[in-house]
Amino acid sequence: RQESGIGSDLKEYFDAEMAGRFNTCTQFLQRGFLVRAAGVLTREYSGWIEAQEAELRLGLRRKAERAWQDRVQDEDWEGAISSAEALLALAPGDEVRLRRLMEARTKAGQPMRAEEAFREFSARIGETDWAPSEETKKLLTGIQSIATRQGLGFRGAQVVGQVRPPLQGRNSERSLLRRRLATPPSSELRGILISGEAGMGKTRLFEEVLLGIPLNGHRVLSSESAELEQLIPLNPLIELFKGREAGEVLRRLEEPWRTVLYGVMPSHYLGGGAVPEAPQIQSGSVPRRLFEAFFQLLLSLLDDGPVILVLEDLQWADQTTLSVLEFLVRRWDTGGLQLLISVRTEEIRKNKTLGTFLESLRTHVDFLEVPLADLDPVNSEALIRHSTDQSLEPDRVSQLRSLAGGNPFFLIELTLELVADRLGPLEPTQDIVSLPLSIRQVLDRRLSQLSPEAEKLLGSLAVFSRPLGLAGLVRISHLSEQDCLSGLDQLYDFRLVATRGSEMAVSHELVRHNVYQSLSDSRRAWIHGQVAQLLLESDQQVPADELAVHFHHAGARDKANAYAVEAANRAEASGAIPEALRFLRIAREHSIDPEDVASLIWRMGHLNYLHQSLEEAAPLLELAGQRFRRQGKIGEALDAEVEWIDCLAQRGNDIGRDCVEEIQCLKSEAAEKELWEVFNKALDVEAHQLDREGNLEGIREVLGQARVNWDRGTEKARCKARAMVALNIYFGSPETGLAAAREAVAIAETTDDSELYLYALNRLILVLYCQGLLHTHEGTRALSEAEARLGNCGDLNLKINIRVNRAVW
Repeated sequence: RQESGIGSDLKEYFDAEMAGRFNTCTQFLQRGFLVRAAGVLTREYSGWIEAQEAELRLGLRRKAERAWQDRVQDEDWEGAISSAEALLALAPGDEVRLRRLMEARTKAGQPMRAEEAFREFSARIGETDWAPSEETKKLLTGIQSIATRQGLGFRGAQVVGQVRPPLQGRNSERSLLRRRLATPPSSELRGILISGEAGMGKTRLFEEVLLGIPLNGHRVLSSESAELEQLIPLNPLIELFKGREAGEVLRRLEEPWRTVLYGVMPSHYLGGGAVPEAPQIQSGSVPRRLFEAFFQLLLSLLDDGPVILVLEDLQWADQTTLSVLEFLVRRWDTGGLQLLISVRTEEIRKNKTLGTFLESLRTHVDFLEVPLADLDPVNSEALIRHSTDQSLEPDRVSQLRSLAGGNPFFLIELTLELVADRLGPLEPTQDIVSLPLSIRQVLDRRLSQLSPEAEKLLGSLAVFSRPLGLAGLVRISHLSEQDCLSGLDQLYDFRLVATRGSEMAVSHELVRHNVYQSLSDSRRAWIHGQVAQLLLESDQQVPADELAVHFHHAGARDKANAYAVEAANRAEASGAIPEALRFLRIAREHSIDPEDVASLIWRMGHLNYLHQSLEEAAPLLELAGQRFRRQGKIGEALDAEVEWIDCLAQRGNDIGRDCVEEIQCLKSEAAEKELWEVFNKALDVEAHQLDREGNLEGIREVLGQARVNWDRGTEKARCKARAMVALNIYFGSPETGLAAAREAVAIAETTDDSELYLYALNRLILVLYCQGLLHTHEGTRALSEAEARLGNCGDLNLKINIRVNRAVW
């Protein structure tokens, strides 16, 4: 009660209980109920405290017990651990509750922690000469066996140094499989098939499903087929029965079955003399006694309890192995045996023997197939975040998910490549992402099964990069409509193409990138040319940037150059400087005229200069200046050289002599040729450099030169001169500075140069700010106009200055 000065944490306790945080509740109870109560505790008060604590313990036990039952039923062993730990904490000497905790930890993939729980229990009550019951001993033996398999590289073990993400999006499949495997068939064999494309998580699902299964009395024998070993007869079955337990059963087997199997699995033979000769095994001619020998071995294995045979990647099993499995499926009638099989769906189509076996398995009475599809976007993004301990931006996560298309293996691999900085840019441009070899191998295997028609169609769609109708696809691929339809059927069957209304597109960006990379240079260029012509002839207006990309990759020099320049102009006008630079590089690559090349180099240097990418700008501006001088374009050369010197000055580069001296030389040359725009630009650069050096007298001299020449040259030159004189707010008369800034804006308004107008507005805003007039109508109007035009500005310094002043306002 607050008035008595006693604080209460009961609400926190009940909140934790309601949320299922039972371990938190046990920590509260371990501290005791009302242990800090003030005053003398009477007998009645002490009894009341004990009763209240007992009631809290009873309530917690009931809730934890109910949660245990629910989570066991749902196969949620991670959640069951919390309940089991709380129940054991409430009754530290209860061996039944110990077994529950050991079982939950083992089935959640933590057998070593299950052993740890046993050791802690033993140490806690060891003084009473406690001996574990037979049931506890049996459970501990099973757990130690599982822990040993993990230590020897069992597939369920976590790889050291890697983040092992939790199973995502497969909870319903895991629960279904665990429930089915927990109840072995009574009078026949049960077949369970996990199917899906490569990378869908079949192996991981196996690991999760089989965790703790041996604790229920099942014997699990597993093997994994390999593609390069599929010519070895019976290799998967030999792998399946190579363990010690199978060897002991084999040595107890009656003749002639024991000798027949010794010939196939000589590693189990411990007798003297030569190993029994292996039976002759040829495709299509296998001795009946070999089939019967495997049948008898499995019967003997069942003497110690039900058996689960796990056969991963059965698509790579040899024909003899499939024949033995077919024999078992057909003949088995004693129950207790389950086949858990995984198959890559894309491999079934080209393996007729496998297809025949699976069809016979599907017609079996007790059969279950669990197909695995792509993860949904929510689980895909969760898997990405759990695949690394680094924090990823939401946009990056979304891009990775879009690229991988919900395939768990692809999601994890791409995330690891991104974190290792090996993936490159993820922007959806025609410049294709560099895919890791592991992903390319999986995709290439699927693509290798396509018909020539399907390959052409997929290549066309990969180059086109967006949905396309049948007529356009016929035009690009140069196939007949009938061949197109036939190829599309196969692409749909392989899940490589998806429909979007009446149009088709590559199903996932990852597939598109891989297909695009696999095209030969000549084939890719030809398709790009076909796509460009199709776009030109369409009724819709096609953006210049899209045409520029296709003509660029097609090698069509003139059109690539023209559309790239148009795309660069539009990007620059909208302030998208990186995009403008991208298309200027394309235009330069396809330009052969020296004057055009010099102009493009200058534009690239100038845009980098405006965008403050000075390291990239400097060599381009230097090269442009040299080329312009060779061509006799002194004005353009001086313009480039002024910006080049400014880049070097801002970066602190040593240019052989003082930057101010270099600028003064360029300024004198510009004045001599009456190039007053360049002259005023040089004045601006000189003033900034003198300011960095702290040379106030030099700055005043520069401003005086601007005042003397401010009526010379073009409107742009006069505007720049007045903007320079506006700096008198710092170094001369504030009134003169304000008047000059206003005149600069008035001149800029009469031009169509948006960048010049922003430059003048920025100088006016600076003057108004320094004089405390930014909140006036004039200041508000100037800021509003600057903000309205800012999105189309490429000058990074202007953007920063205006936004800072806006924030101040």
